[in-house]
Amino acid sequence: MKITITKNEKEFDVTAAWRIIAQMLEKTNSVIGLSTGQTTINMHAIVSHIHAQYPFDVSRITLFNVDELTNLPREYSGSCYTMILNQIAGPLGILEENFIMPPQCRMILKLRLYCLRRD
Repeated sequence: MKITITKNEKEFDVTAAWRIIAQMLEKTNSVIGLSTGQTTINMHAIVSHIHAQYPFDVSRITLFNVDELTNLPREYSGSCYTMILNQIAGPLGILEENFIMPPQCRMILKLRLYCLRRD
């Protein structure tokens, strides 16, 4: 694992954005986990801007969120799904089947955990 310490948030955003892009270019079927919330907005915007300026193939890239709010519809503007969809998945043109989200409903999560324990 490579750990980089940056001088400030802007430098972090640029460094992290280029790492995401490098991963997408080096391994065209990458599976990339993204955090949501306010901290990553600028990083996602940089990735989206670079992709818009210099398009590259993302048809085999899979994005997944490492978090999600529970008991919210995906259409809610504050849901992590909507944030990532608007910030990076949509602008990059990530296919719907390649955009994976944790379940939003606690009951679905409990059911999946129950099924995993049974297996």
